[in-house]
Amino acid sequence: MMNSRIIRNTFYAQLAAYVASALTSTLGSFTDGVIIGRFLGVDSIAAFGIVSPLIVVFSLAGSIVSTGARNRFVRLVGSGDIKEAQGVFSLACVLGVGIATLMMLVICLFATPITRLLGATGSVAYLLPKAKDYLIGTAIGLPARNAMWILWAFMPIDNDRDLPLIAAAVMTFINTAKEVQYTCIMKLNNLLIKV
Repeated sequence: MMNSRIIRNTFYAQLAAYVASALTSTLGSFTDGVIIGRFLGVDSIAAFGIVSPLIVVFSLAGSIVSTGARNRFVRLVGSGDIKEAQGVFSLACVLGVGIATLMMLVICLFATPITRLLGATGSVAYLLPKAKDYLIGTAIGLPARNAMWILWAFMPIDNDRDLPLIAAAVMTFINTAKEVQYTCIMKLNNLLIKV
């Protein structure tokens, strides 16, 4: 009876963490779309749409590393090998952030051809500058985003139910603040171009 209660409570804690994670990502995309569409206009939302498919790919590296590392970590902790489990966690952090940093550098160096490859050519070539700016802005946040994916996978292990929810609220707030800042900068750029 006691074991089934522990398993049930652990399941619900994991479920809450997963829902909070999915909700944060969904709210992030929703906030991006609403703020860009509402305050920057049709061209900006089209530029955002050009870059959006790549944003999904960005999260794959952190998600794959975190899932594999978490499974190995839990197995090692369960068998009492704490030292090796700590090594797995450290390696996951280094790999996740390292891959993201490498991706960030490649994207920043080759932003124009990548944006063209995503579709900012031909009749929509005028969207290239805005899409490229959004791509670079997103790429700069990749190391932090991958670190978040790694930490997110490990947060529920300590069975602190509040931590994933707090993290989701903080990430949603930071994403909204980032979009407001980006919107203000783009509005200022548009005003300066008109002057």
